[in-house]
Amino acid sequence: MSYAKKFTPEQAATIAPIIKEIEALDQGDHFSLQDTPEALDYLRFLIYSWLYQTGIKSAFILKRLSLKELRVVRKQSPSPLIINQEETEGITFCLEHLLEIDEESTVEHKIRDAVSGRILSPEFATEALFEWRRLQGIGGID
Repeated sequence: MSYAKKFTPEQAATIAPIIKEIEALDQGDHFSLQDTPEALDYLRFLIYSWLYQTGIKSAFILKRLSLKELRVVRKQSPSPLIINQEETEGITFCLEHLLEIDEESTVEHKIRDAVSGRILSPEFATEALFEWRRLQGIGGID
């Protein structure tokens, strides 16, 4: 589909109230336009052109519900899970340094060395040992 690169004054006047509605949509919200099939085809072209020009086309869906109704939907974007890096320091250390070790005494020694060498924060030493035990199938910490 090709889009209008520039709007004529008539096109801009036609789409201006629709743009205000689009900009007011929250994620997951929608509104519908009703008109003749030909008018909706033209509006759909103008809306897609504007969305493309503004770089937000991928955030919207235009859906023809019937010959006389067009729905504009703002997509719901996934909310990423934000992990605080400090909370996973022990797990990260375990995954990077302890997985190939089989003896718990060796793991404890490596954790002590990491803490004394300031590679691992003391508050995450227990977490690293617990994660190693969990991955080894040994269970929790004593």
